[in-house]
Amino acid sequence: MPTLPGSYTTVALVYEAIPMLKAVTDVTSADVYRAIGQTEGHMNGHLRKLYSLPFAADIPYLTRMSTDGSAYRLLRAQFTQEQQNKSEWVTQFRDDYREALEDLVEGNVELMDSSGNEIARAGAADVWSNTQDYEPTFTELHPREAVIDPDKIDDLRSERET
Repeated sequence: MPTLPGSYTTVALVYEAIPMLKAVTDVTSADVYRAIGQTEGHMNGHLRKLYSLPFAADIPYLTRMSTDGSAYRLLRAQFTQEQQNKSEWVTQFRDDYREALEDLVEGNVELMDSSGNEIARAGAADVWSNTQDYEPTFTELHPREAVIDPDKIDDLRSERET
């Protein structure tokens, strides 16, 4: 169960991602809770431009993303910069989080809830036109290069005759 209202991950999931965190560091649940809040604040800053928040369902993609981002924040605080540079394990959490966020923002990923239902983007809709199957009449080129699709004219005449 999420630790924050509208949260994507839990303290338990972050501890599960980094088992040694609880065993060999002085990181408390409050520290994990704070890292989750910071990570999800960052995520929501991007998500609010794409979706209506908060989400009504659990979204596994965001759970993984939040867990990775929170884990990285906690590990970054435990290691010096030099140690981080030597540990692919630490930077992998960061890279996974950043890649997931970038894919989401660029539209390379569609969010789905845990039941497999797609989450609709806010304000996103297909635009349909009753003339979309015809050659466009207007163009960005010179007006003399405008084309009138003969099929469109024939169909318009047929509609008026009926």
